[in-house]
Parts: sequence; structure tokens; C-alpha cells
Amino acid sequence: ILTILTFFVWSYTTLASDTTIVFRKVNYADLFELAKKENKGVMLYFHFNGCGACVTMEKTAFKDKKVFEFYNSNFINFEINTLKGEGLEINKLYNVKLHPTFLFFDNKGNELHKMVGVFSPEEFYKQANNALLSNKNLTNYKRLYNLGNRQPDFLFDYTYMLRDANELDSLLINEYLNTQTESELSKEKNIKFIYEFVINRGKVCISFNS
Repeated sequence: ILTILTFFVWSYTTLASDTTIVFRKVNYADLFELAKKENKGVMLYFHFNGCGACVTMEKTAFKDKKVFEFYNSNFINFEINTLKGEGLEINKLYNVKLHPTFLFFDNKGNELHKMVGVFSPEEFYKQANNALLSNKNLTNYKRLYNLGNRQPDFLFDYTYMLRDANELDSLLINEYLNTQTESELSKEKNIKFIYEFVINRGKVCISFNS
């Protein structure tokens, strides 16, 4: 009987991992020890029942083969329903208010990266990959900014990172624009930047390419 039960559990886990991101059914208190044991990072998915944006991610990005293979191979994925059960208590540690929110950690509990909202499968994969790269994640960009990095390319990338983490303010937008000459502002990448962050204030309802 034990052998049969083990087979069914293994089959279910394998089947799930072949179709979507697998969220571990473990206690939150054991999460980072498990990550150390498996030598993986940790991804926390904050959601609640009835969250339309969360359902969109679950039906699209979560089910993309490249996405779920990468997440299942590199992270202990853990979902937190912020309005229900244990999730209410866990969220007191993180104070997440917007959903979905995705937080990425190393297995020691150090936050590496953050994403808020709906993302395409390509972007969701790219940002998870960046979370694991010490020079590409949001935490490192914050460190470099606080150390005084104001290079134009750095400020440009940092603006988009903070937008995706829902932490952007107008100071950084202006800092980047002030590094550009009049002729540089006419380049397509800067026209798009102005369209997204000045005209639409980071909330693009009509795409730049429309």
C-alpha cells in the first residue's frame, strides 16, 4: 500500500511539474531550510481568491513550458493567500498590498528581486533569471544607486525595474531624463520612455506601438 501511495504522489507531482509552476505544500517555517537542502532560491507568490490579475498569471505565464521548467528547477515556489489562514500571518512579515506580488530570495532569506502585476511569459522568465544573477537583480541595483551610480544606462534600466516592483517615483525618471541631451531625447527609446513614464505615468493603457 505504501509503495502504491508513493507512486501516486510521485506521479501527481511529476504531472503537475509538467504543466505549471509547482507550489510546495510545506510549512512556511521550513521553507528556507528546504531551499538550502535542495540548493535553490525561494519564490513567494502573494495572491487571494478572486484576484483577476492572479488568475491571468496562473493561466498564462505559469503554464508556459520555459517558465515553469525554470521556476521548478531553480526555486522552491510557495504561494501565500494574503486573505486566508496562515497567509494572513505570513503577510504581516511582508505587508504586501498589491496582487499578484512575486518576491525572490536566496536560500538564506535575503531578498533578491520583486515583481508586482501581470507579466508576459517572456518577461516573467527573464526577471526570474535576473533574480539569480548578482549583477541583475533589484537588490543589487538599489545598492549601486545608493552608492552613487548615475550612469544613463543604469538609470534607464533601474527605472523599469522599480516600475515592475511598483516602487517607482518621479525623482528617478527626472534623473534619467536630465542625463540626456536634446538630440538624445529624440531617439526612439527615449520617446518610448517619455510616453510610458511621463505621459502615461507608468500605467500604459495604449501600447507605444499602437
